[in-house]
Amino acid sequence: MSWDIDVSEKLYQRLANEIFFRILHGKYRTGDKMPSYTELAKEAGSSPETVRKAFRELQHYGVIEKMRRGYFVTADEAVVMAYRQQYLTTIALLGSYMICREDQDDTAKSLHLIPVSKAKLTAAKMIVTFVFSILIYLLLFITTFSAEAVLHFFACRIADLH
Repeated sequence: MSWDIDVSEKLYQRLANEIFFRILHGKYRTGDKMPSYTELAKEAGSSPETVRKAFRELQHYGVIEKMRRGYFVTADEAVVMAYRQQYLTTIALLGSYMICREDQDDTAKSLHLIPVSKAKLTAAKMIVTFVFSILIYLLLFITTFSAEAVLHFFACRIADLH
């Protein structure tokens, strides 16, 4: 059975993300030897070269390490959690971008919606972005228990609203 991978991103990056999720969910534990390129390629329905590029991507961030006998998940859980934090932050930024992109006028016309003033649209964007950011940081809080980071974020966001 092939993995369900979205092709809007480079395939090796999506594959690296899928492998990383498997590390986070315990399929590959810290210190474990990773399957070979060909094993993962067969499982994912991709080429060994794509798996090699995905491994290099994860190796670049220190999530996996190359040893004589192949690739291994790093034994340093702090590295895995730091990469996880970076990944979630990237998702938050991309989500904010998608919310704020400039094609609302075309969408409003195609849905036969009443035009909204630029000021109201800007205010709505700020609110949606704020709520989206809160949700992402709540997710980070729930999973990393970093109360100081969440409190700092909320303090900054509330200050931005005033």
